[in-house]
Amino acid sequence: MSFDAIPRIGDESPADPTGAMGTDWILAAVNTSYALYDLEGVSKLGPASFAPFFSFPLGTWLFNPKIVYDQYSQVFVMGFLASNGSQRKSWILLVTVPNATAGDQRPGAVPRSLPIGSPAGKVEAASSATQGGGGLANPNTLWDPGDLRFVNAPHDADLGRVYAAHKAARNLRPDSNTDGYLEATVRWYELKPGGTISGSKITRTGVIGAPETDVGWPVVATDGSGNLYVSHSQASAVTGEFLSACATSIPPGGTGGRSILLASGTARMEAVVGPEPWGAYGAANRDPTSPAMVAIVSQYARSDGSGATEDWQQTFSLVSQP
Repeated sequence: MSFDAIPRIGDESPADPTGAMGTDWILAAVNTSYALYDLEGVSKLGPASFAPFFSFPLGTWLFNPKIVYDQYSQVFVMGFLASNGSQRKSWILLVTVPNATAGDQRPGAVPRSLPIGSPAGKVEAASSATQGGGGLANPNTLWDPGDLRFVNAPHDADLGRVYAAHKAARNLRPDSNTDGYLEATVRWYELKPGGTISGSKITRTGVIGAPETDVGWPVVATDGSGNLYVSHSQASAVTGEFLSACATSIPPGGTGGRSILLASGTARMEAVVGPEPWGAYGAANRDPTSPAMVAIVSQYARSDGSGATEDWQQTFSLVSQP
């Protein structure tokens, strides 16, 4: 199952798509807006602004939403940031939405978390990537596939493992058309956590990518059988692929996986001068009622009918093993 969720609203770019699937509803957000859908993808509320949840001083900027679903309490938790330059103030804000009603918004508490350090060894981050309809060197047709940060790092309590992924540079072969092109790839990790960071151990790792194709902004989740899903954006000037939403499923114990196309890009993204800042988020979570399914929130470049486009489109997909 797949559907388009929140589209670009006004001049908001790049997109920072997020969302989660609950037992009865799907809650999505991008930049300054949120929306509620039923399990068939039918819109029930929004898109609407976060602003009415709290009272902000004039000139406050809202941004960077994140949504998770607490399957134990059956509550959505939606967080976002706010900043006011003239007052030199900023806020971290949380809203809880009980799944049963999807209508009661109450401020929540900010939990503490322990960061997972990057593994030992040098990992190089590719600085830019290509997309369909563009060239290998024209900065106005390049896009930013991310960096070494983890977008998420979920813990699978059944397996006793933590998973994470980031973008990394790797020269994949053969480079039939580009002669040594350094691709943006995704490197993912399976970690067995210990009592301390130094006592933790990387138990499995792998690379997602293809020659002369760029991928980035990965998000990870596992299903009830331990299959790992890595969602990512993907594009290529060589193959002509526009910025698309994709995923890779990796079986337990394996390092290679099956590629899944979630939504195809339909135009070259060109919203700013220079490389496109293609958002910094995505989201994925296990379906709380069907553990064999994983819900993925991503985005793709959508044609506006005039050649190159400024339009991004949030997309929601529910995937499983064949």
